[in-house]
Amino acid sequence: MERLEQVFEMLGKPARGKICEAIQVILSEGEKLSKTSRVRRLLTPD
Repeated sequence: MERLEQVFEMLGKPARGKICEAIQVILSEGEKLSKTSRVRRLLTPD
């Protein structure tokens, strides 16, 4: 991330983000899945 910020600084352009709706949906679905007991068992070490 630092390196990307340096590139923008060298170009004299502001580094700004843009919200991607598709990624937001993927993250939301992943959060829902992680709350299910089956997935939680797979992600939690014994």
